[in-house]
Amino acid sequence: MAKPLDTIEQMWYTVHRENEERENMTVKKWRDQLNAEHDRLRPLYDEMTADQTGHWKEPFTAVVPADKFDDYSAAAVYFLGSGLTIVDKHTLVTKKSGLINKLTVHCQGYHPDCA
Repeated sequence: MAKPLDTIEQMWYTVHRENEERENMTVKKWRDQLNAEHDRLRPLYDEMTADQTGHWKEPFTAVVPADKFDDYSAAAVYFLGSGLTIVDKHTLVTKKSGLINKLTVHCQGYHPDCA
């Protein structure tokens, strides 16, 4: 027959291990969500800054699709801590796609206070 102390130690170990596994799953889930968001926003950020010749922290201006403004602004916030400001709105007419609404946007660049 097991001593009561052994039983308590075993219970503590079991509970501790279950809590640790639960915490690791929470961290893994959070990390997976963060990686998925990074993977979703990185191409948008790269597209906006493709013509940028200076340091990545510097302000930039870009042209983005009007219907995806929120996604592009989220990419700027994710990587720089600063959202986009609309500078100008314009419509392009193409034979293939018809009317395309575009926005000229500006980002103030990296803000260490927001990151």
